[in-house]
Amino acid sequence: MRVLFTVSDWPTHWYPLVPLAWALQAAGEEVLVVCPPGQAEGIRAAGLTPAPTVAPALDLMAQARLSDLREVLAGRGVPGRAVLDPLSGETLVDPAEFDVAGFRATWRPHLLRTTAAALEAAVETGTTWRPDLVVHERMSLEGPLVAGVLGVPAVLHSWGPVGTAEADPRLRLAPGDATGAFARHGLAPWRPDRVTDVLDPCPAPLEPPVHGRRWRVRPVPYDGGGVVPDLPAPRRPRVCVVWGRSMTPLTGSGTPVLSAVVDAVQAVGGEAVLLGADDVEAPSTAVRLGTAPLAPVLAGCAAVVHGGGNGSTMTSIACGVPQVALPHQVETRVLSERVATTGASTVLSPEGSELTARCRDALQHVLSDPAPTLAATALQRAGRERPTPADLVPRLRDLARRDAAVAA
Repeated sequence: MRVLFTVSDWPTHWYPLVPLAWALQAAGEEVLVVCPPGQAEGIRAAGLTPAPTVAPALDLMAQARLSDLREVLAGRGVPGRAVLDPLSGETLVDPAEFDVAGFRATWRPHLLRTTAAALEAAVETGTTWRPDLVVHERMSLEGPLVAGVLGVPAVLHSWGPVGTAEADPRLRLAPGDATGAFARHGLAPWRPDRVTDVLDPCPAPLEPPVHGRRWRVRPVPYDGGGVVPDLPAPRRPRVCVVWGRSMTPLTGSGTPVLSAVVDAVQAVGGEAVLLGADDVEAPSTAVRLGTAPLAPVLAGCAAVVHGGGNGSTMTSIACGVPQVALPHQVETRVLSERVATTGASTVLSPEGSELTARCRDALQHVLSDPAPTLAATALQRAGRERPTPADLVPRLRDLARRDAAVAA
């Protein structure tokens, strides 16, 4: 069986797909990954074969900053938070100074051209390689397009507790077909509710609303790999502080937030180990680990503090570590709040005064009350009860065969 994966330009959206691709390859199936050129090296480093398409005119980070700006201009922004120029990433003194209409007029034609070119390149790759099955993540429209053109099944792989059938329009992250690619290929217009199969790695208490059939799968951590740091056994409660890849590009200089969190760890008598933050100045009291993989670090931690992203959230769930989340965006706030309903996480606003005190109180609760750790362990156990990626390989084979039989 040949399985074509299609992924977007945001690594933490396609990282959850890697264990399934490994399982398919280990079972003797052929795997090819259609991707933007900027992700090709990361996919190759994961032991997979990339098939690059066309570089986007506007990367997803710039589009995320534009989305944040629109939230602020619509009166839904977080008070006190820095608002960044979508293109430069520089802080805007006045959000209204950014010409959104001019931006759209200038960049939309380029964006549509490169998006159309990337979609057509994906179709060309699919037509040449002839997959039996397509697996895609939510931001990759190439997957359902290729599957539709070739008449093969498509399976969407989710990345966390925000689903494909959310009522809040701000959480419907599946892109629309602004280029008309589906119509050009004689297909019905693309809509998220046309998804028929969703691979969902969320433990039962966190299963989000989805369209179509839900395929439950175990969350298996992957964050790009790296060298496991040589850390001694902790003498004090160890708290992992994660400054993810998107934190500084989305929020500007992270020094105030980072310093507040590390100070809070010190205030509760803990040891702060810091992942990421290569692009900001970090407090000297934190043990810097660079880009070490998160899961092995969490094995020695009593708690983790992060920005609410799906990668940190799902890895913490898989490792059974209680969380303190400081989300900066709509999606990460919703994701964090859903985990908090299980008792395994505490959600704090990263803005405003007294962040050190609020974070200190949250960590004190985690370290002194067994309830958060018990809730995190229960989530971990629920995740481990789900089928592994390897368990799904026979089912995916059956899906491809059934569709092939129907087409014949």
